[in-house]
Amino acid sequence: MAVPKEYNVIDGLPGLGPDIMLQLLSELRLISNAVQFLGVCNKTRQLMNYDRFMKIIETLNYPIEIINKDPDCIQLINIDGVQKKINQKKSEWHTISLVRMLENGIWSLEAMFQNTEEFGT
Repeated sequence: MAVPKEYNVIDGLPGLGPDIMLQLLSELRLISNAVQFLGVCNKTRQLMNYDRFMKIIETLNYPIEIINKDPDCIQLINIDGVQKKINQKKSEWHTISLVRMLENGIWSLEAMFQNTEEFGT
């Protein structure tokens, strides 16, 4: 049987190594969650001393700009600072442009089309 020492998880979260904790930090999406993670204990606060820390923090704040050329027909709603909602006010053809320079990391876009009438799936 393996001893927990071999898995580097003695004492729970503080027992994880700095590389694993930095990886966990990089998977957070919101800055508020990262601040809460860093405030867990002194060991997590020490992550700020690592070179990778600033690179990770830069990826947390990724504002997206939605260009609305027709505000009479399209309504843009900011849900939580990360998620955006686009509502169509009129039943017409529209183009919506999302602007964001994608540099490092993996980015995703999810879209849900409702009330598509004859074009629905």
